[in-house]
Order: sequence, then structure tokens, then C-alpha cells
Amino acid sequence: MNPLTHLLVATLAIVPTAQLKAQEGTGQAPVTSEAVNLETMPVPDGWHVRRESKPDSQSLFISKENIEERGGFLTGFSLNTHPRFEARTGMSPLAYAQGIANTLHKSHRMTTVSATTLKPGVDVIEILVTDDSRLPVTQLVYFAVADAPADTFHLAWFETPESIADTEWQHGTRLMNEFIRHVAAGRIP
Repeated sequence: MNPLTHLLVATLAIVPTAQLKAQEGTGQAPVTSEAVNLETMPVPDGWHVRRESKPDSQSLFISKENIEERGGFLTGFSLNTHPRFEARTGMSPLAYAQGIANTLHKSHRMTTVSATTLKPGVDVIEILVTDDSRLPVTQLVYFAVADAPADTFHLAWFETPESIADTEWQHGTRLMNEFIRHVAAGRIP
């Protein structure tokens, strides 16, 4: 069975509805990524963590390979968070997320796109991709999250070579599930 099934549907089934309702109407500002404890993300044993911060974005990488030693990784989770998105770019986070989904759908074979509303104003587009434009052929799942109330765009994804996806996908599922839990709670890791 292909491990790239609709992860978003499975993930949303485990996000407690009470948790979502508790966040609605609270008027609380979302917690910034610096304020979230990294230990809330399920880092697999022996994996590596890297954070990057730029004026317009923050990134988190949790990878099987050491990025500093290799200059990149083959298997891992990436998260790019862009606050004040529409204020800076003039484009809504949702329009941007839809544009990414359309571009990936047109440029890769075996791409599946689905969308859902996580809570009012927070839309998640899931994009499943098999990227055969690079070697090794890689399977990826993206969550493009448009958070209109926070004026923030998040792009999270897990990638692994297709040849080892059956064994590595368990890590991707845990990391992506935790990311969606953070989004649902208004906290981003």
C-alpha cells in the first residue's frame, strides 16, 4: 500500500473537537514559533533539529540526516512560517496556498490535492507528490496552511525517498499530526 494516503483526513480525525472549539472566539493572539517548546515535536531518536530565522520567515527542520554535515537531507520534516503574510505581500495566505497546490499539481506526476477548513479562517490544503525530477525519486506530503485571522502562511512537508517510504512514513505521520495539532491550538512549533 502506498504510504502517501490522505494524511490530512486521518490527522483531522485525531484533533480533538473540544480543543478547536476552545480556541474559537478567545481573542488570544497566536503563540509565535519562538514561544513554543521544541520538545512538543516528536523528534525520532537519532534525528537532527535545525531552526532558521529570517526577518520574514521562520523555519524548522527535523531530519534523519544531519543538515550541517550533508548540506541537506533526504528524509525529514520541514516547516516554513511566514507571519504578516498579506500585509507584506498583498496576497492572501489562502490564495498563495492555492497557487502552490496548483503549481505542484501541474509539475509532478501522481499528485493529489485536497482541502479542508480546520477552523474558521484556517484552511489546509494537502498535496501528495511523487517527485521523479530528482534522484532518488521522492515521496512528499505538503500541508499549505492559510491562517487568515493571524495573517500567516505555513508550509509544512515531509519527504522521503520512495524506496524507503514504507519504513520512514511512520515518522512523517507523527510529525505532520503534531503540526496540525499545533495549528488547531493556535501554536506553531
